[in-house]
Amino acid sequence: MAAEFNHNIPSLNVKSDFLVYVWNVPLSLNGRELKKRLSQLIGLVRFIETFEAWIKRSNNMIIEFCSMESVRRFAVMMSEGSVPFLSRKTGFHDLATFGRQQFFELVYRDTGVDILRTNGMPPSEWQLQIQRRKNARTNSNINDGVAIPTVILRVDLTSQQTQERIVYDRTATNSSAVAPSAHGTSDDLLAVLAPPPQPPQEVKEEID
Repeated sequence: MAAEFNHNIPSLNVKSDFLVYVWNVPLSLNGRELKKRLSQLIGLVRFIETFEAWIKRSNNMIIEFCSMESVRRFAVMMSEGSVPFLSRKTGFHDLATFGRQQFFELVYRDTGVDILRTNGMPPSEWQLQIQRRKNARTNSNINDGVAIPTVILRVDLTSQQTQERIVYDRTATNSSAVAPSAHGTSDDLLAVLAPPPQPPQEVKEEID
């Protein structure tokens, strides 16, 4: 099924020529505050994509200015380190310099969001609810896991000695397979042994 996107909320214009991708933005600076400060310092900002609509809030953002003059001024000030509310660790790429395809490939690599394919429009609310439920189930499975005993055979390849030990995997659940953790060094060979099968109990009938 094709992804459904919400056309009723503001979104990034991926066809704009006035886009700048920034990373390592201070986490204390949200999109709304950044838009306000940039508009006062450099020029009008139409939109800032923070990726929150994809449940991927990070310190990477795409700024959509309203003119190429603002893009150039931003680039100059960033190169000089004269944007007071952005640190020197904040990096940037502007679309005009790197080209549209390379620009959005970099965004996808850093954020995991193929925003060019979605035409800048975030998923609909029902998709977000599905993702939230999926995340909740994953967390529940981890938190409610039962400690399951696992027999691990540790083979020391240097001395050819074996030692059997019991390890409790607290992240496993009754419905999931138990996988060994990475114990020992690269010289150790780990194998999970299933519990030995129990022979059926013979029931004898007493004859009066």
